[in-house]
Amino acid sequence: MAADSAPAAKPLGPKPKRSKGPTWDGRVKAYALPFLGSDASVVRRTQASLGKSGAAQPVHHSALFTVSSRYALTLFAIFGATMSTLIKFKLGRWLLLRFPRVFTFGVFSHQGPTETQIYETFFDFLFIGKSYR
Repeated sequence: MAADSAPAAKPLGPKPKRSKGPTWDGRVKAYALPFLGSDASVVRRTQASLGKSGAAQPVHHSALFTVSSRYALTLFAIFGATMSTLIKFKLGRWLLLRFPRVFTFGVFSHQGPTETQIYETFFDFLFIGKSYR
């Protein structure tokens, strides 16, 4: 059987349970929510490629982001519901593209970030893993 047609390896251990909404994570003392970026698809494609070559054992993966308070959680819910509704309609998409500053409370604009904003921006990654071997 050619390497390209080899079956992809499966992750070890039980598949983690997915939460049905925000959950408090005591390890990081924050509410955890699913990150809707492209990370999961990139990880799956990479693991499929590495698994076929036998270079690595795949892992279960989930990307989450955290907010530290119920207030921030409520703001994310309101913002998410508003964006989700607006993007479904042509007029809503036009409004979002035409007036980004209004709908993001000044976070996004057509001018882009200032050099100070770029310099002061940061994010952290925290990897939590559990072995099954």
